[in-house]
Amino acid sequence: MFLALLSLSIIIGITGAALAPEAVSYYFPAPPKIDQLLAHTVWYLPSSGGLLLSMTSRMRSLGVIVTSLDPSKLASNETLQQMNSSSLVMMDGTWISTRTSDNSTLTFLRTAYLKGASLVAVGGPTSTFLDALKNAGVYSYMVGRNPAYTDPPLVGYWLKTASGFNPPYPSILMSNTADPDTLIDAVNSWLQPR
Repeated sequence: MFLALLSLSIIIGITGAALAPEAVSYYFPAPPKIDQLLAHTVWYLPSSGGLLLSMTSRMRSLGVIVTSLDPSKLASNETLQQMNSSSLVMMDGTWISTRTSDNSTLTFLRTAYLKGASLVAVGGPTSTFLDALKNAGVYSYMVGRNPAYTDPPLVGYWLKTASGFNPPYPSILMSNTADPDTLIDAVNSWLQPR
């Protein structure tokens, strides 16, 4: 009897060990990929919390350096000179919704875009991000045809270049999830050079 129980427990143990990696990956999914984020300078415009704060906090925990921009100095030479094709600028959708006609914000968006920066709005009324880009002369759409009219949790815009394709073309990113890891993974994939 003792040997039968011992044999049974060994079989159960071997079976459990064989299934353990699948169980672990189910309960503890792999972290998002960040290789492209590490190759970029990640900036964000501070917000009162919400999804942008969750996303930037998670990025930091993964080792991505995320630096705050001073909203009162957006149109300053110091801020504008820091923007380039390796810049990712993240902003809160609620923050941008109150600045869709603000001259310094529009100047910043236009200049960052022209220098090749990737621009992303996270959380809140993200459709207003494309409104601001339209007011800045960066993006256009017909009245009533804003592609982000449903306010997805993340909307991004970038003048992307591809090998063998000239001139650069606009790339829009939208994601309908509020999971910070999934959003980080989506932005990282979007930043992949083509």
